[in-house]
Amino acid sequence: MVFTFSIRDFIFVDFEASSIDADSCSIEVGMAWIADDIVHSGSSLIRPQTSWNRSAWSAASAQVHRITWSELDTAPSSYGVAFKYRHRFLHSGYRAVSDAAEWDGAWAEKLLEAVDGHGHQFVDFDHLVRSACRGNVEAINHTFAHLEATPIPHRAEPDAERPSTALLQGMKADDST
Repeated sequence: MVFTFSIRDFIFVDFEASSIDADSCSIEVGMAWIADDIVHSGSSLIRPQTSWNRSAWSAASAQVHRITWSELDTAPSSYGVAFKYRHRFLHSGYRAVSDAAEWDGAWAEKLLEAVDGHGHQFVDFDHLVRSACRGNVEAINHTFAHLEATPIPHRAEPDAERPSTALLQGMKADDST
């Protein structure tokens, strides 16, 4: 049996968080997807719920992500962001992809608590690359070389665009071989 899929079924997800502590919260979510050989993307800051632990805020994380607590005070509500996120993945049939599935899964679950939701499984980026490039070692290597050559901006939208763009480049390399 051959596993086939459409790359259009996947959305690359990245979360930025208040810290990497166990009780940290999601402060930004970014998504990127491939359609018509183009990477599309979007993101939203997330206003933390009052029940979220503000002591889990890390000044170092704030500096890395260039996001201040005052920016989050005026961001869309966690409920609103969670509702849209849940709809995209749980009701529209898209599969979430992450290059850090354990972390992004934990932050997705924390976000979805705002709408009494539960987390969902993430597709591991490395596994998707192998499938999308149909096992073509040259295309797989091209994907990872592109990914490694692209700086990590530490903001959710460009961090989600980074692996999706690398995979698109790898898939194009696979098509040309």
